[in-house]
Amino acid sequence: VSIFRRVSAPDEQGAKRHDVRAIHVDLNDLLRRGNIANNLILQAQDVVYIPKPDAVFVFGEVAKAGPVPLPEGGMSLVEAINKAGGVSKFASSKRTRVLRMVNGQEKVIQVDMAAVIRGDLGKDITLRSNDIVIVPESVF
Repeated sequence: VSIFRRVSAPDEQGAKRHDVRAIHVDLNDLLRRGNIANNLILQAQDVVYIPKPDAVFVFGEVAKAGPVPLPEGGMSLVEAINKAGGVSKFASSKRTRVLRMVNGQEKVIQVDMAAVIRGDLGKDITLRSNDIVIVPESVF
């Protein structure tokens, strides 16, 4: 289960920035082992998602945030963003990141989508089931 929580924090210039924080909850550990560390208190506007297998999740400055079905043959990051309606005019596609669970640990993969769009396809990555794509807001 994933909980997506909107968080605000000041940037380097002190301006308030909004972002999405992904919190992964191991329900199996909570329900079978009684590990209360996985019993989170929800906050207003939290989004709880119980993923179906074979989907990625695109959030942030895109036209249609949410789950994107992952086809059998796989999908690249640029394909997933396109399926989410593309980036908004407020997007900082240079700072796109992918959150991926690897051996129970969250791994953050930075991707310069602006370079991919300019034709540097070597910077595009293949997404895996349950990856979370975050396209952050641009700093003006």
